[in-house]
Amino acid sequence: MPDFERRFQIDPASCLIKALDLQHHRGPDHRSFKKTNNALLGHNRLRIIDLSQSADQPFSDISGRYSIVFNGEIFNYRELKNEPSLRDFNFKTNSDTEVLLTLLIKEGKDALHKLNGFFAFAFYDAEEDEMIIARDRFGEKPLWYSTENDVLFFASESKTLSAFPITRKFNQLALAYFLQLTYIPAPQGIYSSYHKLEPGHLITSNASGIKVESWYTPEKRKRETTSRENLAEELRNHLNDSISMRMISDVPIGAFLSGGLDSSIICALAAQKTNQLKTFSVSFPEEPYLDESENASLMASHIGASHTTIPLTQRDMLESIDDYLFALDEPFADSSSVATYFLAKNVKNHVTVALSGDGADELFGGYRKHYALYSRKRKSALNSTMQLFAPLLKNDSGNRSSFFQDKKRQASRYLKILKADDQNAYWQLAAFTEDHLIGEIVGNDLLDRLKQSRQSWLKDQNGDLNRVLLTDQKLVLANDMLVKIDLMSMAHALEIRSPFLDYRVVETANVMSAHEKINRLGQKWILRQEFGHLLPKTLLNQRKKGFEIPIDQWVKGPLRERIKSSLQELIQQNEIPLNPIFLKKCVESDTYYNQLPASLLWSLFILRNWQQKQH
Repeated sequence: MPDFERRFQIDPASCLIKALDLQHHRGPDHRSFKKTNNALLGHNRLRIIDLSQSADQPFSDISGRYSIVFNGEIFNYRELKNEPSLRDFNFKTNSDTEVLLTLLIKEGKDALHKLNGFFAFAFYDAEEDEMIIARDRFGEKPLWYSTENDVLFFASESKTLSAFPITRKFNQLALAYFLQLTYIPAPQGIYSSYHKLEPGHLITSNASGIKVESWYTPEKRKRETTSRENLAEELRNHLNDSISMRMISDVPIGAFLSGGLDSSIICALAAQKTNQLKTFSVSFPEEPYLDESENASLMASHIGASHTTIPLTQRDMLESIDDYLFALDEPFADSSSVATYFLAKNVKNHVTVALSGDGADELFGGYRKHYALYSRKRKSALNSTMQLFAPLLKNDSGNRSSFFQDKKRQASRYLKILKADDQNAYWQLAAFTEDHLIGEIVGNDLLDRLKQSRQSWLKDQNGDLNRVLLTDQKLVLANDMLVKIDLMSMAHALEIRSPFLDYRVVETANVMSAHEKINRLGQKWILRQEFGHLLPKTLLNQRKKGFEIPIDQWVKGPLRERIKSSLQELIQQNEIPLNPIFLKKCVESDTYYNQLPASLLWSLFILRNWQQKQH
């Protein structure tokens, strides 16, 4: 960046030091930066594989021509050392970083297809003045970038970009997405100049300019066998191997264990590979309907794991809500991230790496909405009689605080999708705020832009469940679930590894028929068939609860006045384009406030607190 100072009237090194300070939490073990030709590279390291200083980053080859900064893990790095192009190379460290750098030197972008892991990296060739930035297949590790004034800026978190002289103009479309979904899907960012590199994409920057392109897509590969037995064997082998790879670590490793099917399978298989598995779960002693800790303890005892239950009370979470809010990167209102934050905070006291069951729902149809979309296509007495209950079910009625309220909420949403076409049915189950409210909050012009934009997510929806799951992998998994896991864990320098997201497992799942995932016998049928014997029978058919907090009670109870105060501030600051009449009604009318979805009130609270943090 030879003329950076001339363009921006600021020292680039001072910007980078500030940027490294802003994401110190992600890598507290070592910090360094390096100037090489026209690139300035910085890195915060969390030491997990090869703990020596020789593996610190930025990492360069012996000639100094090639350098890399790298976030994540390459789980097959030992096998890659036997690649023909690397077989005779004299490695100086035992790190996956050196293997990745060497493979990129030898094979360039083609090396990406050989990597099994999660990653976001920047690889620089000083002689050619070329930068390659790439993100893993499914978006497990984040990558933010900006190209203002033809300078390429990049970081692991968007708040890190604030250290650089980048214009921050509010992105209204991103705001509309956030208010409807509780998150902002890539490549959108809350600022128009901030972009998320999409999963399976790369950036090339050289004398020809800056180019963004796809290098991987999870679309169905051709099914090479019609045998369910062969595919099931393939799934078993890949998942077992995936867990073995993800247990490679030079620091203590454990596993999240909720007591549900997915994490129980991961922990059961992991326990076969070690007699010292540590497992962790949270309990909600004040919310028995949401509490699955008893199931988790039963599963841990069944596999002989050393189990820790972390109790979370409403007081615990509310007293530390400001710490949680600081961990958020851009507006992000998945309320289950609160519990994830506190789980990660406590788990970090015991281990540095933890396995999780994330990804299985999007691969095998584990969400309630998947069964709803499956059921609406069937001729059944339930579908025929649902119309009778319509007068009893108000819009957005019910919540998740009790069995009755939860069933009422599910019935209300199911009734809506029975009347909708395939595309609208999918979006209604993905959305947390209905269109009419979005129009009231941000205006009908922006609502129209949102409807047009979201067609890119809906174009493949034709009622086929596998199309639903592929869209969920790209939309929900990449932009909500994995963002939640990364932000909440890395706030405490805890690395989460998800064996279900090994690309071989994903590709096997994606060629299976929808019937092998959801049928009249239940959801995630193939997982229950192939791995059910690993679980106690009492857990195998437990109803899925999800990782929830009592957000409905919070926004109508202990957080009510704080949320109303935040809404009043949104009116006064007048920087975010929200309808002041709507906000005023929320503040002044308890009746109107109580009728709104709790998720929307929580989202507006998050929005205001994010804005305060920016200033």
